[in-house]
Amino acid sequence: KIQLAFYDCRVTCPYCKTALIFTSPAQSVLLASRTCPKCGKEFVIENDTAVRKPSRKPPRGTDGSR
Repeated sequence: KIQLAFYDCRVTCPYCKTALIFTSPAQSVLLASRTCPKCGKEFVIENDTAVRKPSRKPPRGTDGSR
């Protein structure tokens, strides 16, 4: 019989500050994208810490314009 271990990753939504628990098969979450069930905004979990998702807007000067 094979048993898999699952771990709780406790984070706080970087937008609405709601305490959240995500279950993961890994002891530590290096990089994952999640959506807050309360405010509906997407954020990233990096090294067990929730951070706002980077904007998709290219940095200044990298879009080919002068």
